[in-house]
Amino acid sequence: MKHESLAAAVTGIDDALLEDALQAPSAARVPRRKVWYAAAGLILVFCAALLWQMAAFPRIMLEGAAVGRQPVAVVRPPESRELGPAVQTAQAAQELRVQLSVSCPRRVELTVSAGELQVLSGESPVYRGNAYSGSGSALSVLWVIAGARPDAVYRMTVNEKVLALSCDEQGTWTIRQQ
Repeated sequence: MKHESLAAAVTGIDDALLEDALQAPSAARVPRRKVWYAAAGLILVFCAALLWQMAAFPRIMLEGAAVGRQPVAVVRPPESRELGPAVQTAQAAQELRVQLSVSCPRRVELTVSAGELQVLSGESPVYRGNAYSGSGSALSVLWVIAGARPDAVYRMTVNEKVLALSCDEQGTWTIRQQ
């Protein structure tokens, strides 16, 4: 037997088929530009979803300052007497009043650990209590704590955000996100 016929008998593949397979064009490759376009599209969708989610979080302001991880001064010590229009204290009654602006495109749920929430319309309250649930893109909220003690920490929850109101060593009441 010849080597060619032996090889054909062992493999069972015709030489013509092998030659056709070697001469056939390779599979079409996806151009790199399309791969980059697809990657850019995925990144764009991810960023848009992230921004949409961040826009749903409530934004809390105290006299124009955003309340975040850094403490924001609410009431200065009595000797400075620099009280802003959003915050007042009655030294004799130890009543602490904090007025906040809450902006949220979705539903807002507010609760406080102590004191009373007042949701304001102009200067007059439309709601009083220790928990509020409702919709509103911009709310004016007054948090009143009667008998506020400097050694205590008071908490307000706005949706998932927890705010802590406390008095520091210098006697300044501050609010910050926990």
